[in-house]
Amino acid sequence: MPRSLLRGGSLTLAMNATCLYRSTNSLSSDFNAPSKISLDPWGVFSRAGCSGVFIHRIFSLSCFFVKIGVNWKVMVDFLVVGDVAVDNFFFIDEATLHCDKNDQNCTLDVKYGQKIPVTNHEVTIGGNAANVSVGLAKLGISSAILTTFGSDTEADFLKKALAGSGVNIDGSAVDSSRKSNQSAIIVYKGERTILTYHDDGEDLVEGIPQVPWVYLTSSSGRDSGPVFGRIVEYKALYPECQLAFNPSMSDIKNGKIAQILEIADILIVNEEELAAISPAPKVKILAVTKGKNGAVVKSDGQELSLPATGETAVETTGAGDAFSSGFLGALFYKNDLSTALSWGLKNSGRVITKIGGTAGLLTKDEII
Repeated sequence: MPRSLLRGGSLTLAMNATCLYRSTNSLSSDFNAPSKISLDPWGVFSRAGCSGVFIHRIFSLSCFFVKIGVNWKVMVDFLVVGDVAVDNFFFIDEATLHCDKNDQNCTLDVKYGQKIPVTNHEVTIGGNAANVSVGLAKLGISSAILTTFGSDTEADFLKKALAGSGVNIDGSAVDSSRKSNQSAIIVYKGERTILTYHDDGEDLVEGIPQVPWVYLTSSSGRDSGPVFGRIVEYKALYPECQLAFNPSMSDIKNGKIAQILEIADILIVNEEELAAISPAPKVKILAVTKGKNGAVVKSDGQELSLPATGETAVETTGAGDAFSSGFLGALFYKNDLSTALSWGLKNSGRVITKIGGTAGLLTKDEII
């Protein structure tokens, strides 16, 4: 317990312990809890006899309750904000690949207006935020996700998969008017082409808690602007929080990322995304993934690079997300940038040997 809560003598401590017990019981029975954080949202602390100073100190702990509400008393180290989706994989053999002379700018041709046989079909959890939150949890890091679920059976699947992987989902919202995000992923010769569907709307993110680390990616809705704006406000309030950012290409193209680039501590992108960002980003740590050519990290005028681990790909969905969770996990455990680069590449190398973005994720013991 922080020393600040012990000030005032044993009598004050006993009184405040009693009021906290009473207020906790009151909270657990209140099913009409407000969605936004306040110092005493239901009046239960004051009704239980808590002093005003104690109420303020309860909400000033260095590790905050993830969200003040029913069943939200879990402290986390890493908060992941962004999208979740259901990934539908379709493996095909009947297609033709056309590339330029440098094996770049490839197009996948299938017979128009015809049925294309599917040799294998799998359904997994997906989405950048989902994959990264699961990856962090696999590494033994207490993680939570802030996203917006739909109200369909697919949302039930997503919530069950996240919770089953050790990710706290209690702070996420449900939009009864929204369908769950989905992707149709066509896999041909180990590489994937993704058709994505995001329903209309924005993330219903309320009361972002103070945590040591935040990972931000694209919104679960079609417009990332509002949630990006909330993160800007959050970073101004808690500048000591380490903010890692992995933007989508659509957010880069629509100009929504400028405000985040000004405050991000860590930027993780692939080569194509980096080339689309202008002017060049100025962040403390820049990590760039290069597919089969590994990755590079730049910080304080220095540059480190490592090759890919060389695994044969079953399919490559989630490789970048696996890199992000491995890279950030190493930094969370206070490793140097070289180790972080190694963890990221090991994680992404293992993920591509499985179907989906989470099946191949490594534990801390496996990645060291």
